[in-house]
Amino acid sequence: MGMEDPTCRLLSKTFPWEAPEARNLSLTIQQAIQADIYSYGLLLAKIFLDGNCPLDEEFDIVYPTTPRHDPTAVEQLKSDHDLTLASRLVARLETVKCYNLDQIARLGAILEATLAKDSKGRIKCISHVVGELDKGSEQSTNPSPDKRHPV
Repeated sequence: MGMEDPTCRLLSKTFPWEAPEARNLSLTIQQAIQADIYSYGLLLAKIFLDGNCPLDEEFDIVYPTTPRHDPTAVEQLKSDHDLTLASRLVARLETVKCYNLDQIARLGAILEATLAKDSKGRIKCISHVVGELDKGSEQSTNPSPDKRHPV
């Protein structure tokens, strides 16, 4: 008989930061790691957007008549919309005008790697994201005069 993946039970979730698959209260260890990576991607998006919630503006566009804190609508926003959440966030980064095109491309790659709808499409380890962020800090040790963020 084959050995099954060990599971863990989610004791709590933080709305709206949980991954789409976190609706299940019982996940394998790998699924729980992937859910954490998704949450980390949302946290990074909030940082990249200067502290603005990454879901608020998207929610207002996709569901203009629904209260922002409707859990069902937020879950749909994360998993059912045609465009990926990461690509919509990259479009928002372009409007912030504090990142150059190279930085937006790298941030977009990080968001795509952490916010994939399907957990199997996400990176397997947060250290890969940290490595990508470290590359950016090495490239931009001197801040430019136009206040672009070092990434």
